[in-house]
Amino acid sequence: MVLDKATTRYVALMITHKCNLNCVYCYEKFKSTQTMDIDNAKKYIVNIFDETVHSGKYKALELSMMGGEPLLEFEKIKEISEWMWSREWPLKYILFASTNGTLLSDKMKQWFYANKDKFVLGISLDGAAESQITNRGQLTSVVDVDFFVKAWPLQGIKATISQDSLRHLAEDIIYIHNKGFKTIYANLAFSIEWEWESLSVFKEQLLNLVDFYLKHPEISRCSLLNLDLCSILDFSDSYEKYCGCGEGTLLIESDGTEFPCPVFSPISLPKERLEALKGMDFADPSMFVGDMCKKCLLRKGCIKCYGMSFIQTGNPAYVSPFNCAAYKIQVLANCVLQEKMMERDLLNSQEKKNMANVLRTMRIIFNHSSNQM
Repeated sequence: MVLDKATTRYVALMITHKCNLNCVYCYEKFKSTQTMDIDNAKKYIVNIFDETVHSGKYKALELSMMGGEPLLEFEKIKEISEWMWSREWPLKYILFASTNGTLLSDKMKQWFYANKDKFVLGISLDGAAESQITNRGQLTSVVDVDFFVKAWPLQGIKATISQDSLRHLAEDIIYIHNKGFKTIYANLAFSIEWEWESLSVFKEQLLNLVDFYLKHPEISRCSLLNLDLCSILDFSDSYEKYCGCGEGTLLIESDGTEFPCPVFSPISLPKERLEALKGMDFADPSMFVGDMCKKCLLRKGCIKCYGMSFIQTGNPAYVSPFNCAAYKIQVLANCVLQEKMMERDLLNSQEKKNMANVLRTMRIIFNHSSNQM
């Protein structure tokens, strides 16, 4: 089942705080043995549907089972899911969980595959063997990647890039493409201290990916090279949040406490940050844009995580200087790719030539800017 994103509410249940891995970039610093009771989970789900219908804002619901590593509580997930499927609900819905894939047994595969149209299991994988070991301490071969491609061929895969895996970025993305995934959501880790020298490596790796996509136009580009450049040309003073945290997105903890999203939550935030959450108006977009960002020409297309900014500084509008510079380099690489694609395929009309010139100018500007960093 495919739900319309614009009319879907995203609610996560924190099934467990436990995880079997210790990834180098993990932002969940406050894991515990805490799990969600099944009866409480059922009660929360009934309330979620009632509240969502009553709001009148949504036509569907995506309900996620979150962790930690949710497959540590597979039997609980199975019981909750089958209880839901035995009942009638007032909205269309889909069940979802994101996993590192290392605990997926044959028994689990059989159950998930039998219910693949009702339950989507997303996989996070950082690339080929060296990066997977570097970031997660696990071999890629431990994960049955083929199962995910077979069961959910349209579902994207999540890849996180660390300081030490950055030099393999291009080959890792290509590796994931070769495994059969059509959609790759990739990003630099937000929760680590980056070295400024990494910017030149990031630029080099993105340009290597540009060459790959130019040679393989049949392959869908990963999120790093699929920015909406048109949004950058919107010079209005308005500002919209990058995500729906605290509005269309919600996290419910094991005790029923509600939080804006899995990042704005007890598994990720120290107590003083949790206290600071109280009274914050997540419907006010001005709270999520800083003074420097207001002056930036690229702000309409900027990729950021307000929760990560809040973890770092207590200010959801904060953007680290490194991430800001990295985003400019990402825009540069997207301009290079679009320009070369037009030169290759679309330069038959004056209009397309003009667009290529715009992209070329943007590339020159950002190339100059990045060289000054």
